[in-house]
Amino acid sequence: MDNKGGYGPLFLALFLFLCFSFFLSVDSQCDREPTIFVFGDSNSDTGGYEAGTGLITKPPNGMTFFHHPVGRFCDGRLNISKHGGQNFWVHNSGPLGCLPMKLAITSKNTSDLDQYGCLQSLNGGAKAFNEKLHLMCDQLRVELKNATIIYVDMFTIRYDLIANATKYGFENPLMACCGYGGQPYNTHPRITCGKPGYNRCEDPSKYISWDGVHYTEAANIITAEKILSTIYCTPSAKFNFFCKKSSG
Repeated sequence: MDNKGGYGPLFLALFLFLCFSFFLSVDSQCDREPTIFVFGDSNSDTGGYEAGTGLITKPPNGMTFFHHPVGRFCDGRLNISKHGGQNFWVHNSGPLGCLPMKLAITSKNTSDLDQYGCLQSLNGGAKAFNEKLHLMCDQLRVELKNATIIYVDMFTIRYDLIANATKYGFENPLMACCGYGGQPYNTHPRITCGKPGYNRCEDPSKYISWDGVHYTEAANIITAEKILSTIYCTPSAKFNFFCKKSSG
């Protein structure tokens, strides 16, 4: 289901988790594609909300990769192309206080901004939620002996993009590529990307935020690479581990 605010209240972030059910390997060890079930918001929805509601995404969504809107709130691809399920990847909440939309609409003072311009209060709330989520994953591993539950630290991955934007080739890390208002956030709650009056940056690959809530394809590519590295996963496990686990 899509969440119009992207992340919404912290307790809803539980639904950001990704449930991966792998029947065979994702590499040459397998003779067919894996099956992936995803439960998340619009950061991981590849078109289900649009198909279910008939609310169509409009240009410039999809401009970078598909070259036309395909139900994704992004200029291109997402992190994924975010009962029976045995293998689970649980993604924690990202840095809410760094989202341009949150920065644009939240009353704030300079004392609440960290060194990168993010709202410490919102990021603190996300961290508090993530601590509980991490603990829950630990508890579930004890209760569900036959399940593999991987906790993925999306907060650290996303925050790193903001903190080290220049290293990754990004400009204006807290500014949306597609939105309204210009500096510093180019985000307006009513004039969103694709609505009359919006503006768009020349090169989305230079931006972390696509529309103030969702990320650009460039940011999603880096995020996916970091997830696959397993450095930010607890416990650490490659995708072929899921294959062997499921097929055994």
